[in-house]
Amino acid sequence: MVTAGTFAVSAFWHGFYPFYYFMFAMCALFVETAKDIYRMRIFFDFIPAPYGHLLANIGQFLVLNYLGVSFNALTFERGNNFGKATYYYIFILLPVLCFSIKALGLVKMAKKMEEKQIAQKEAKESKKDK
Repeated sequence: MVTAGTFAVSAFWHGFYPFYYFMFAMCALFVETAKDIYRMRIFFDFIPAPYGHLLANIGQFLVLNYLGVSFNALTFERGNNFGKATYYYIFILLPVLCFSIKALGLVKMAKKMEEKQIAQKEAKESKKDK
């Protein structure tokens, strides 16, 4: 909720072009989705650390550059033209991904997996100490 409020104030601060508000709403959705993906990091343990960081960085740059271009669209007509030229892939992907993560409860599932993993490590360490 705080994230959405921050981006709403930022949109108002930047001016009254209509696409600013849409773009900042998408940015707020991106931040929430990114936080959820970070919280689910246990699902991505199979990816070696340097490659995981590289993939995350590439994905982040892709989304932020897409949203940056849409920021410069200013009007709904130009924003729609940009979206149409790129098949609206980020405008569709972000809400679908965010809704899917929330609806499937993936963050809670990941948290339970992490707690189980920590408990197993602690059990192994206590066996070593004895």
